[in-house]
Amino acid sequence: EGGGILTNQCPHNLDFYQWVFGIPARISGHAHIGKYHHIEVEDEVTAYFEHDNGMIGHFIVTTAESPGVNRLEIVGENGRLLYENHKLRIYRNHISMLKHLRETQDGFGNVEYEEEEIEVDTNVESGHKVVTEKFIQKISSGKGELIADGTEGIRSVTIANGIMLSSFTKQMVAVPFDADQYEELLRELISTSKFQKSASKELKTDMTQSFSK
Repeated sequence: EGGGILTNQCPHNLDFYQWVFGIPARISGHAHIGKYHHIEVEDEVTAYFEHDNGMIGHFIVTTAESPGVNRLEIVGENGRLLYENHKLRIYRNHISMLKHLRETQDGFGNVEYEEEEIEVDTNVESGHKVVTEKFIQKISSGKGELIADGTEGIRSVTIANGIMLSSFTKQMVAVPFDADQYEELLRELISTSKFQKSASKELKTDMTQSFSK
């Protein structure tokens, strides 16, 4: 395979995470190898991220959830953003949640808020087509801007590797971590691999179902 869900199915979720929030300072990863499929790579992962500014991140992915869900939730002092099913909703607090916690005399009271749906243009061109066109334009003419350069990809791979290293060692890892230690663990797993690939069955596959707009 060369990689499981972090490399094949969900790398762009990690791209988005580091674009918006940056690389976490510490990672606690829990990866299941071949839990649902006859493979020697991760097919279900839960990760916990700590950032030096106090932010906490949770990253949960699996290849065995149907009907599946693709959900992004950002919770802050002044409200919450929720993106799901191509809809973006914002919950705006009337006052700071931290101010409320410090000053409230009501042990069970909640902050009052207003809910609003933000329009999202889901028909705009995106995905591999746009990324590829911008890449070809840049290398052929030197004009235009890339969606992301190679450095961006390295950051996402760093998070993925940190998740797996933490899972293998059963310890929280600090970022940056020892890349040689991670490579040594991979080589050990490769040397002890007992996987034998059986003959592929002929399947009717519609690859358009693999991508969303």
